[in-house]
Amino acid sequence: MAIYLSMQRVRFSSTDDYEKFKIVFGDVRHHLKDLPGFLHLTWWTHPQDPTWHIITNFEFKRARLIRVCPTCANIQDKPFDLHIEQAVLAEPCPKCGYHFPVMPETRESTAVFKDVPELATAL
Repeated sequence: MAIYLSMQRVRFSSTDDYEKFKIVFGDVRHHLKDLPGFLHLTWWTHPQDPTWHIITNFEFKRARLIRVCPTCANIQDKPFDLHIEQAVLAEPCPKCGYHFPVMPETRESTAVFKDVPELATAL
């Protein structure tokens, strides 16, 4: 099954509207996770204009984990299934066991993640 995402720009009419949106989003995140096929939602504030917020959307083809361990300099470059992104990001360095930091979802975060449980437990 293809994974489709999109990119949109949003401008709130006031800073207060953005703050109200974040409050509503704080509850919506729980409902999104129940939707079949939901994997990820996030947004960024545009660096040159803090009143623009970019919601990303696109058709996803493949994912690669590319990282260098800060303790042993081991280079990892491997494909991974986006359905288990959080589990893959949490994997320690295969050479020295270093635990890479993984930011959990918080009430204030602008990102929502959900791994497919049956795939994540297969690791």
